[in-house]
Amino acid sequence: MPARITVHTSGAPPRGDHGPALQAELLAVIEARSPAISEALHNSRGPRTPYTLTPVRAVGPARAGRSEFGVGMFVDDLIELVADCLDRARIISPRGADLTVDEIEVVGIPWEGLAAFSPEASDELAGIPSSPLQPAVPGPSPEELSTTWSLTTTAPLTLRPPDGVRAPMGAELLHPELLLGRLQRRAREFCAVEVFEALQLDPTEVAWAVHDVRERTVPNRRRNGPPEPAATGTWSYRVEPDDADRLAAWVTLAALTGLGDRTPLGYGAVTARPVAFWS
Repeated sequence: MPARITVHTSGAPPRGDHGPALQAELLAVIEARSPAISEALHNSRGPRTPYTLTPVRAVGPARAGRSEFGVGMFVDDLIELVADCLDRARIISPRGADLTVDEIEVVGIPWEGLAAFSPEASDELAGIPSSPLQPAVPGPSPEELSTTWSLTTTAPLTLRPPDGVRAPMGAELLHPELLLGRLQRRAREFCAVEVFEALQLDPTEVAWAVHDVRERTVPNRRRNGPPEPAATGTWSYRVEPDDADRLAAWVTLAALTGLGDRTPLGYGAVTARPVAFWS
């Protein structure tokens, strides 16, 4: 089943792009228990990679020194093993940031349950601690509303190069057709054929309308060289109620597993929230 392992830590997050370093730390704690599994995960590529990473982020006031990161899982047999390996690790140090592992939480939903998911069901999942789904915003009766899915990233999506180098990518990575296409390729690899057919959705057939975009530029520190600007923010897409029902499974999957290619081009957590408003 798709699941999110949330690792609660003490310590300040490493600065900037630390995806490769965090991946190395994860594989190291798995290697201590199973070198073969660690090597297999290291060699996996593209949609066949059975896990994703979301970055370390601060939680609460800076003075509290609390942080967390997430591991999205697509394979049942790996969930307990990876969670146990992380639970046994006392300290992980991506890019020299010593983080003490305090607590591990796992939130997941079976593929079969995901296929039957609806916006209303998200309230139940939103009540679980560390769930990446947020409660729905109250609105008018379903007969009188349209629905928007609000997707929020908690890390830079893509580096923006200096003017004249190449066209900036900006928020286009979070365009629903790109995001859902990536998730569909992974789902095809890891869930049963009949379940994938039940989940099947052609994003190009959905009547997307941008409801709200709140993008901001943040500095992203790289290992070599000066900080470069990166895009992060909130994107809300307005869809009709029938499409919102069909999309519920996919935005839930996005929230559980994140963007996760472990590169600046696909490295970030996603928080999803169904929002109702007057047509």
